[in-house]
This record gives sequence, structure tokens and C-alpha cells, in this order.
Amino acid sequence: MTIAIIGAGAVGCWMASELSAAGADVTVVARGEALRAVRERGVRADGVDVPVAVATHASEVEASAIVLATKATGAPLTEILDGTNAPIVMTQNSVEAPRLIAAAVGQERTVPGVVRGYFHHVGPAEVTTHGGPGSFTMGPGAPTLARALESTDITVTVRDDELVDVWEKAMFVEPCGALGLIADADLGTLRTTYRESLTDFITEVHNAGIGAGVPIPEDAVARTLAFADAMPASSTTSMQRDRMAGLTGEFDAQVGAVIREAERHGVAVPLHRLAYALIAGR
Repeated sequence: MTIAIIGAGAVGCWMASELSAAGADVTVVARGEALRAVRERGVRADGVDVPVAVATHASEVEASAIVLATKATGAPLTEILDGTNAPIVMTQNSVEAPRLIAAAVGQERTVPGVVRGYFHHVGPAEVTTHGGPGSFTMGPGAPTLARALESTDITVTVRDDELVDVWEKAMFVEPCGALGLIADADLGTLRTTYRESLTDFITEVHNAGIGAGVPIPEDAVARTLAFADAMPASSTTSMQRDRMAGLTGEFDAQVGAVIREAERHGVAVPLHRLAYALIAGR
């Protein structure tokens, strides 16, 4: 059966191109300029056009799994996923996304997932990759997708404790994006000049996750800093780049989500509140 990928941005194009090249039956759900581009030449990854089927809504596809590859939904999840029955695999950099998806489609259809790598959305249905792990971890609820990914160059891992990985990724990408925007700095500067502040941001995300009942290991802050030290110094996050370009969608889905999840469980995150006020006010 078909794997449907909602969204023809960086992650959607990367995953669609890898799956299609490995022989999987892939349909990309897109709209606007991205829809026209996929119809004309497929998705484009690192300059290579990969033909894939295209649809305007997930309900048009008889899918074994639906990958929600949008940065933020842009519309109510019930509208995006109306008429579908397949498991929903998430890729969002948002600690509240699993809860929101479960509220929309049911816990049994919700499959948290985490993408790691450096991708730039450079045009309609077009991505360039810039190194990094090139990996995808996911919960156990979409075995057809997991098997298909094993035939690609994507390193796939199925985890029963996937929410831990959702929060651990947030511990890296969200503080780097928020502090990067405040300091107007890349990762190399954040991990040196602003290392103490970066550590404090990471610690707040860790504490919020623990408060939410996610069993994040005690050494996660240290491992996150070590991961940051190993990444290219010129790296910036997609949230940071989007916000600088005037695109706001992912900012609230990351920084706002940490604040809201912390509030739900009575955890103080003063640096995040300050960052949200400063950045949202620009």
C-alpha cells in the first residue's frame, strides 16, 4: 500500500525522495506552488528530480501510513486528516504535537517520530541536504513505513519510548533556535560565547519534559551539549532561518509549546518566557 506524505517542504521531500528511490509507493499531499511542482517534475532533492504521485488531500490516498511532514499544521488537524484511517507519523519539532495529534485522531493512530539532519527548503517541493545524522526514529505503530525506510539511506530506529526522543531532540533544536534568534548567532557561537545560556535553555526543556512525566535520562543535558559540539559550527535551525525570513509558524510550535507543556505541569521556564516575549515582539 501507499505511504502518504503530507507536506512538500524540506523533510517531506527528503523522505519522499528516499522512499521512492528505494522502490516504495509514495504519494505526496501538497497544495499551491508545491502541488504544481510535484505534478510537473516530482520532488527535487539535491538537484535530482524524483517522480512521485501527488494528491491534494490525504483522504484521496489508500495509505498504510501517513507522514505528517509539515513544520506546523497551518490548519486544524481534524481538517488535514479528515477521512483518513491510517496511522499518523509525526515529524514536527514540537513537544506538544503528539498530544495534539492524539486528541485529533486517537492515541492508537498516533506515532511520534523524530527527524535528525540538516535540510534547507530552497523552493517549491525542493530540498538540499547539508549533512548531519540523516536519521528517523519513530514509535512502533507504523510497521509498513518502518520496513520501507529500512531499504533507504535513512537510518531508521523504532522505539517504544519515542516520546523521550521527541523531548531530547527539542532539548537541542528549540534552545538553539530561540537563543540563536536572540543572539543572532550560529551554533558555533552559541556553544562557545553563549554556552552558559545555552545550557540553561536546554535544562529548562529537560525539566519541562520530566514534569510532563517523560522519563528523560539524567545525562540528557550533557549529551545534548556534546551533540551540539559535534555539529557544524555554521549550523542554524529551521525555526531560526524561517523567523529571520519573516515566517512565524514554527516559532510558536517550538518555543510556545515548551512554555505550554511546562505550564500544564507547573514547571518554571523563565528563560523561555523571556525569549518568547522578545522574539514575538519583533
